[in-house]
Amino acid sequence: FNKMKKKLFIFFFLLLINPSIISANENDSCNNKLNNKIIKELDNLKIETIEVKIDNYRKWSKNSLNILIGNFRWIPEKYKKRFNANIEVKFENDLTCSFKARIRHNGDQKDHIALKENSIIQSIDVHLKTGNINGITKFKLLRPNTRGNYKDEIILTELLREFNYLSPRTNYIDVEINEVK
Repeated sequence: FNKMKKKLFIFFFLLLINPSIISANENDSCNNKLNNKIIKELDNLKIETIEVKIDNYRKWSKNSLNILIGNFRWIPEKYKKRFNANIEVKFENDLTCSFKARIRHNGDQKDHIALKENSIIQSIDVHLKTGNINGITKFKLLRPNTRGNYKDEIILTELLREFNYLSPRTNYIDVEINEVK
């Protein structure tokens, strides 16, 4: 019992000495340009674009190609591996924020992936490891028309919110994944 008291004492002592262990610095991910006023207004800024750059692009492409050409209707879990990525969010006032993230293919069926010209476009699931975007750390970037007409999806979620029903925040945002729009 005394060992546990010692460990707890040391833990709380370290927290008192270095409180940055439990607090996140919001300025690190937004080009160190933010002041307190901008941090408060950041939640109200419109997102213009999101750029996703996957660290191991070759493995990501191979995984995506295997999903695309695979002879299955339901995508097996083995193709839903997570990959490290950098997310760059550009806001309407020329503010750019960068985040570290883990991403994976999103969706159970092949309607979430398609061949566009010479590139693969797909829905992805994003988990931010650093920072947040308007308080969100986990979100999905869906391929257009995956859930029917995307405009209908946005209108429906906003209508549900207006009537105080729980619904996800939904927006149409231009996204670029490894230079593919």
